[in-house]
Amino acid sequence: MRPILPCFFWYFLVVGSTVWITRRLMFADILHANMYAVNWKQKLLVRIGQSKMKDGTTSRYAKHKQSIISVNSLRADTYYRESFQKSSL
Repeated sequence: MRPILPCFFWYFLVVGSTVWITRRLMFADILHANMYAVNWKQKLLVRIGQSKMKDGTTSRYAKHKQSIISVNSLRADTYYRESFQKSSL
């Protein structure tokens, strides 16, 4: 018996819908922030967390990016401090 639809159709349907739902859940606050942004510069600032959304909050995505940046800068500070101390000995 012949299949009604090819298997790749079902594959793309399942994978595509999963990706779409995941993106909607992950970036819902970015879309919410972009609705209130006036131009592309403000949208960019909202995305990277330099500007607040209309209700005064920072998006989850921006908080995540800020935490990564702060951790990386702390690591860099520690690395340079240690290397400076080693070189000065």
